[in-house]
Amino acid sequence: MDERIKIYYNSETENYDIAYTDLIIKQGNTHNIYLEFVNEDDVAIDITDFVIFFTVKNNATESDIEAAIKKDITEHESAAGGISKIVIEPTDTDIESGTDLLGNYIYDVKIKDADENIFTVVEGTITIAKGITQRTEEE
Repeated sequence: MDERIKIYYNSETENYDIAYTDLIIKQGNTHNIYLEFVNEDDVAIDITDFVIFFTVKNNATESDIEAAIKKDITEHESAAGGISKIVIEPTDTDIESGTDLLGNYIYDVKIKDADENIFTVVEGTITIAKGITQRTEEE
């Protein structure tokens, strides 16, 4: 399953508009979240030196150490084209790896740009739902 989230840079405020996006993923599945960074004219922003932080928690007061899922992305799908990809792996949510994360959580995406500025660019809820098929190997 793929999600695509467009993130707009506002040159007047010199800030990114926060994209509020709720996600539903199936436990134990691969889930790709593509982030597309553009300016107000819909032109891609070069994200070559950006670091992207993806964090899933039970609540906002939980420390990042306690986060259910956390990922740091430094290599991008198409940095010059403004595209990055966050991959939620099956092991991030499945029972067999000991991360039985069924339920509702909050998440955000923060970036650190080339000038070391920090911006929250996406926020929302994420629901990890039970899948119907549990097996991943032939019987």
